[in-house]
Amino acid sequence: VYLPAYSLEKLSAYLRAFPEIRWKIFTRHTTQKKEEGNVKAYPIDQEKFLKALKNCSGVICGAGFELPAEALYLQKKVMVVPIKGQYEQACNALSLQELGVPVLHELNPQSVASVQTWIDNKQEVAIDFSDKTSFIIDRVIIRNCLQSQLV
Repeated sequence: VYLPAYSLEKLSAYLRAFPEIRWKIFTRHTTQKKEEGNVKAYPIDQEKFLKALKNCSGVICGAGFELPAEALYLQKKVMVVPIKGQYEQACNALSLQELGVPVLHELNPQSVASVQTWIDNKQEVAIDFSDKTSFIIDRVIIRNCLQSQLV
């Protein structure tokens, strides 16, 4: 879990509602590892974060570009909570939702059922990340050849 707009206390309290899941929160709101029930909180540490990302079954994060894209590339289940008032996050959340990624607009008692549904269901958001370089080059060459023939 990486939601920098939420306090560690609020995240921990919210995630304890799902005791069957072992949650890992990465946050700037702590300088040392903390553990309470099924929730562990870690200070920001790129190496530990990447290891956790590699080994996790799902990611709850903001709707920025980098982390949701990395998680989808790694075929992780993703749920996003866009930061309020951030236009880019709202746009990204809409695009992610169109791909099938669940979007929550707030962590509150009303959203618990949505998170439980996300936990219970296997998310299948298949995105083709194959190398399209040759295809693009061919298209550019063909287009340029056609344009030069028209002149």
